[in-house]
Amino acid sequence: VWEEMSRAYAHGADRMWIANVGDLKPAEIGTEFFLRLAWNVDAWGADAQPVFLQEWAQREFGAALGPEIAGIMGEYYRLNFRRRPEHLQWWLPKEARKPNDLPSGEVDVRLADFAALRLRVEGLRAALPSAAADAFFELVEYPVLVSALSNERFFEGERGRADVALAADAALERLNVRWNRLAGGKWRGMMSAEPADAQWQSMRIAKWTLPASDAGRVPAAGVSGASMRFAADAFLRRADGEGVAWGRVQGLGKTGGAAVAILRSDAAHAAEANARLEYEADLPAGEVEVRIHMLPTFPAAGQMRVGVAMDGQQPQFVGVEAPDGGAAWTQGVLNNDRVASVKLHIAAAGRHTISVCGADVGLVIDSLEFVPARNDAHGPER
Repeated sequence: VWEEMSRAYAHGADRMWIANVGDLKPAEIGTEFFLRLAWNVDAWGADAQPVFLQEWAQREFGAALGPEIAGIMGEYYRLNFRRRPEHLQWWLPKEARKPNDLPSGEVDVRLADFAALRLRVEGLRAALPSAAADAFFELVEYPVLVSALSNERFFEGERGRADVALAADAALERLNVRWNRLAGGKWRGMMSAEPADAQWQSMRIAKWTLPASDAGRVPAAGVSGASMRFAADAFLRRADGEGVAWGRVQGLGKTGGAAVAILRSDAAHAAEANARLEYEADLPAGEVEVRIHMLPTFPAAGQMRVGVAMDGQQPQFVGVEAPDGGAAWTQGVLNNDRVASVKLHIAAAGRHTISVCGADVGLVIDSLEFVPARNDAHGPER
């Protein structure tokens, strides 16, 4: 919210903001921040997420419990940024069912992280004053447990662990029964474990069902073990240009740290001002594919381009189109990931400097991946 709206403000949207809020009930935190940002955009910087969550949690639950609750919600946002619980299927409407494309090890870590988050939430119950119990369930416990159980249901179902998946499904139903009874039924019917109506069928996932017994046997796609991946904010040096500045946006992206964005620009194209980030990596000799993982934003120029250079050479510019619609755009939004790639020739193995130039205002980089190039054709997006 901060990255998008502060950029809009900087480009002249400084009198009126209108938010289309179709599902207001589960969006209290984000909606409040949007309104406070609109009221005073200068009060918040690139560290808005951790700062606001701390302020919000202490206001709602007190100084003693606030820091832990803020930490829980920060982790909740990080895990769901990789794939939201309402998007836990890897096929689009009218497509045949297919397994997820996450490496098996990543699924293991994801489930373990959600399990740890559940324990943190459950550990706070005894410390809560009774007057705060309903608010805690509504704002913290329910979204965290629903996300954890949805992931457990989906991934364990794909792995053929029917008993675990069905138990998670039953637990989701119990949570919704509890939600509907909250505060005498005040919010009854506002949340549902499955799509609640027939709207937006071209975008909605299907109602969850246990996959066939062999659905989890399909090997998940993934890069080879030789690949290296860096969080975008792990750069060693940065160079801003005239009217252009890179910056870290705390809490944005999949790493839990920060994404890197062009936060200030007076130039239509940042490349014109020679703004760049520099990374160092030990790379093998031969061809290396550099993948730039970007968030699915809408840059001013209608496309997302980056320049990639090795050891001071001239950059090669690659990118992806950013239209609203199409299968690549849809999967990019569901994954919070658009990928541009370029192949570079490494003359000698060893430590090399990789420069990344942001070509278009609005570009947000999440991570960089270095993969020994394969012989088969590989397009700019997965």
